[in-house]
Amino acid sequence: MMYFGILLFVFGASLSHVQFSQQTVAIALVIGVYSAFLQLRNPRDDREFDGLIGDKTLFVRYLNFSALLLYSTAALSLLGSVYVLPVSLAVALPVAVIFSWKYGWERLVDSFVAVSLSLQVVARLCTCF
Repeated sequence: MMYFGILLFVFGASLSHVQFSQQTVAIALVIGVYSAFLQLRNPRDDREFDGLIGDKTLFVRYLNFSALLLYSTAALSLLGSVYVLPVSLAVALPVAVIFSWKYGWERLVDSFVAVSLSLQVVARLCTCF
């Protein structure tokens, strides 16, 4: 979570001399929780094969707890995205629902978080001109 998610964001932000406001910290936390969600999906998908070869991954040993972590990080990613930019409900939610309808609930989380955080950048770019 720290390496893939938050550290990359903080490194880029520090290189560009961004002031670390409450919103910047919130964005970093959303990215960190979302990266944990992404990292939990892989062992869930590999659970059957890991069990066959004897790997003792989190999803093999503690299936219910792992599923709780997966759903919790998904929910926190969605809620954090709304907190960072409340208008994302109007813009990102329709896009997310379309993707989830066709590709599953994980794509709802993926598309909602990606569009919500991208809206932040687009909004900042529009105010620069």
